[in-house]
Amino acid sequence: MNRTLIATAGALVAFAIGNQVLAQTTDRANDQNDRRQARIQRMCEGIDARLDGRLSFLQSRLKITDQQKPAWNTYATAVRASLDPLRQDCASGQVGKRAATLPERLSSMQRAADQRAASLRGMKPAVESLYSALSPDQKKTADRILLSPRGRG
Repeated sequence: MNRTLIATAGALVAFAIGNQVLAQTTDRANDQNDRRQARIQRMCEGIDARLDGRLSFLQSRLKITDQQKPAWNTYATAVRASLDPLRQDCASGQVGKRAATLPERLSSMQRAADQRAASLRGMKPAVESLYSALSPDQKKTADRILLSPRGRG
């Protein structure tokens, strides 16, 4: 009788601990998903303001002259246009949606790669035009900061 009571009590304790661990794991996953969704929402809401700040920073760091302004404006327009697919995905709620199956994930990855390739094709002539208008010192700066994700250099 004593052994049965001890075994039952042990099973109940193990069950309670297991439920607690499962609840914490579920809470942690929900917290991570909530943080991810908040990060995506902030990204979508501030995309144009961040881009304007980035372009201002680049223009200042490159010390764009009046003669270089037309090439700079063409570059800035191309950069803005390169974000159109992201803006559309933000507006439609597609950003942050996770595909459930492997084929869906591959399709999503392919779509993103195709969008990125199209953006690069659209930006390349503007970048080449701007780059050819820069002085050697400006080119050195451009080489360090224009395509850097954090703009350091």
